[in-house]
Amino acid sequence: LNNLATTFEEVGRDDEASDHYQSCLERQRALLEPNHPHALITAFNFADLCLKKNDLRRAEDLFRYCYEGRVQKLGCEHPQTMRAAYGLADCLSALERYEEAIELRRIELAWCEKENGPDDPDTLFSLHMLGVDLVDAKQPEAGLELLQDCLKRQQQLFGTTHERTLSTFARVL
Repeated sequence: LNNLATTFEEVGRDDEASDHYQSCLERQRALLEPNHPHALITAFNFADLCLKKNDLRRAEDLFRYCYEGRVQKLGCEHPQTMRAAYGLADCLSALERYEEAIELRRIELAWCEKENGPDDPDTLFSLHMLGVDLVDAKQPEAGLELLQDCLKRQQQLFGTTHERTLSTFARVL
């Protein structure tokens, strides 16, 4: 059912995808051990769809279930755990719960820097998002400092006309 839900989502049939994710997750939780990897994958996909549909409370619950389950099953530094942390941070930002989002963003950024290096595109995107959340959390000096650092590195890596560079540039203005 998870694959079917994903297919419905890919073709823009989000309501049907949501129904299938819900049904699949309920079945997985009933039949599999707690925090089974398949249930966590379904929860992540469902949370991502809920975030896209602006169903933020449901998205938060699902991302949190996925993040906590992955921490328990895979450990704090597993790539899939970090992916769930990033999704939860996006959701918390959308809910304007910036302090919680910032905490997760810092964890995810530290992991990216360690695993990928300071100038990796994913690391720079994480740096960008942390800077944005800091600005939105009324910490403009700290946020702008990170965004300016990010912009400098993006210009070196991507050039001045790349979409990520331009996105950061727009935030620095």
